[in-house]
Amino acid sequence: MLVWTWGTWPDVLVDFGGELYVPWRLAQGDVLYRDVAYFTGPLSPYLNAAVFRVLGASVLSLVVANLAILVGIAVLLHRLVSRVAGELAAAGALVFFLALFAFAQLESIGNSNYVCPYSHETTHGTLIALAALLALARWLESRPKSRKNAWVAAIGLCLGLAFLTKVEVFLALAAAVLLGFLLAFRADPRGLARSATLLAACAILPVAFAWAALSTAMPVADALHGTLGAWPYTLGGGVADLPFYRRLMGTDRPGENAARLALFAGRWLLVFGPAALAALCLRGRMRTGPAALVVGLVAGAGALLAVRPSAVAWIEAGRPLPVFAAVVLAVAVARRSTLSAAFAAWALVLLAKMLLRARINMYGYALAMPAAMLVVAALLAWIPARIERAGGSGALFRGFALGVLGVAVFAHLEVMGTFLAQKTVHVGEGRDAFLADARGSYVNAAVAAAKAGLPPGGTLAVLPEGVMINFLARARTPARYINYMPPEVLMFGEDRILADLERAPPDLVLLVHKSTAEYGLPWFGVDYGRRLMAFLRERYAPGALLGGEPLRPETRFGLRILQRR
Repeated sequence: MLVWTWGTWPDVLVDFGGELYVPWRLAQGDVLYRDVAYFTGPLSPYLNAAVFRVLGASVLSLVVANLAILVGIAVLLHRLVSRVAGELAAAGALVFFLALFAFAQLESIGNSNYVCPYSHETTHGTLIALAALLALARWLESRPKSRKNAWVAAIGLCLGLAFLTKVEVFLALAAAVLLGFLLAFRADPRGLARSATLLAACAILPVAFAWAALSTAMPVADALHGTLGAWPYTLGGGVADLPFYRRLMGTDRPGENAARLALFAGRWLLVFGPAALAALCLRGRMRTGPAALVVGLVAGAGALLAVRPSAVAWIEAGRPLPVFAAVVLAVAVARRSTLSAAFAAWALVLLAKMLLRARINMYGYALAMPAAMLVVAALLAWIPARIERAGGSGALFRGFALGVLGVAVFAHLEVMGTFLAQKTVHVGEGRDAFLADARGSYVNAAVAAAKAGLPPGGTLAVLPEGVMINFLARARTPARYINYMPPEVLMFGEDRILADLERAPPDLVLLVHKSTAEYGLPWFGVDYGRRLMAFLRERYAPGALLGGEPLRPETRFGLRILQRR
């Protein structure tokens, strides 16, 4: 997967440019929130800034660091699944993770993978959560009180670090830890109170450290606001009401999405129900052993190959994941299986952001991944074990499940291949080089124009989105704000963004063609950001045009250079 997808992971304009630009500026001495506007926690930007200081600021440096994190996630994931479902399920989950999630390219926009993610908070948060769940497992196994306290402290530190990433990352891990403690201390309320106090104290430490560190460079209130990350915007910013996020969750069309969830759940039952029934009915010599496994494997693969679902069906097959995670959670709680229940709670709460429209592409590479691992564990371990206890052939069902999962992996890889084939343009040079689609040619031209047109130390503003160009040209933005998309304009306020641009007008401006219809506001300068566009028209004259005129419905893609009057 690494070799096949090499260099194709980032998107040339969307999101990932910010993941490069922000730590580059921090490594150069800027301070997050004071000099660079940011709306999530401070952990990931400063971690990536440390990477840039050690390895140098480049795309390759971040790729190397993220591959190391990916290895850590793979190892911890294998150990966690092996504890709750055994070695075969752990191996299957690891293959499923590496093939479908780790290097994924299941849509035209990149960044939905663990090598060049749209948000490092999600990948860093996954590593932290897995470490916390394994610490929970060690705490459950430990006997001496001092050792148990050490594992409680480790879980608390992980919770504090998760708080410094994203809201959904922290909430999912907090739910898992809380449930794990409640199940473990169900008959010992005093023990629960003592451990919860230690847990909370250790969780506060990373948050307090971040607040104190930021307070050395800005007012205490601003440092607190930065440390809280996205919480102020989540609780009162109105961003969640944008059509994009309602469509992401499925609440834009709840009835239709609930019906599709039920449809795909029914398809799951049609695939696995007859196999489970056949396995339950099988007796005699074929009940166990390699023969039953091979028969099931052939049957499972043949069943899906005969149907040949469409690419859209494969992508949408994850819709029932929230229901499945909820069922696993209920069963684990009923059986008082603490670690399995915590794992399921983590998976279920992560899916809350896409509850009625769960899928493995887009944000699903991180949010749906734990639930998908639960599916693998159930198919390869829990359900076969239950069938065997009932006197049926667990081997037959396990083989059938392996056949289905194998076909699913290859089908998704086929979908990936169609998107990877579009990435033929080499963008950037040296350690910044990667592959992009046709937009890459325009970005290369824009980077060259920026380097040629900017004076030494000059500033460049790319609107409404495209700070990747700043990073590749090593050109600073003129003000704190690096993105002018609807969520950022709503969160930070157009007045504040405009005031910053008026105080420090950029030496060069690039207008990039970008439809923002998914947010209910199709065009920058027309449907939102009108005062920002008026400022640009007053202060800047049209320069070279690269491609079509940007921000017009008839344009496929293009960039317009604006020069100061």
